[in-house]
Amino acid sequence: MQGTLLALADIACLSFIALLFAQAAMHKLTDFPRFSGYVAEYKLLPESLRIPASAALIAAELLTVCLLVFPATKKFGATLACFLFLAYGVGIGINLARGRAQIECGCGGARQFLSSRLLLRNAVLMLFASVPAIVSVSVPTETLERIAGIAAGASLWMAYNLIDLLLANGGHMRITARGTGRRVFQ
Repeated sequence: MQGTLLALADIACLSFIALLFAQAAMHKLTDFPRFSGYVAEYKLLPESLRIPASAALIAAELLTVCLLVFPATKKFGATLACFLFLAYGVGIGINLARGRAQIECGCGGARQFLSSRLLLRNAVLMLFASVPAIVSVSVPTETLERIAGIAAGASLWMAYNLIDLLLANGGHMRITARGTGRRVFQ
């Protein structure tokens, strides 16, 4: 029973992280000029590296998805996902420390400005990605178990997107309220 639950958690985390990176990569690919502009706004690299770095980030996200799909490479994919979440968190943290919070994160979901919430979000996402990176379980042989794990991962992905939209809307409301002097929820 414990092995089955661990295998289901493994598949759910794999599915969730794969869907998340697929969504992020597609969002970045569909508007590459805007994404490369977000990369430039972080001011972590010279301007001459903006385009290659942007392309490399998208390639790393797509590679992560590909690696997560196959049982033989899932640990590499999960480790790469953890590394990407860490790298994105470091970029966000550096800019927050510089006082540069009015930068669009460029994460690939709802439009959000840099904040400590994004750092917390990346830490939580890294925990999800670390499950398949650390846990060693065999893939369930029962089709229903696989479907349940994938459905759980898809449900996590949908919940993540809803929470992401709520956080983005709350951030925009706070920014709007600053100009009007009205107090909006914190």
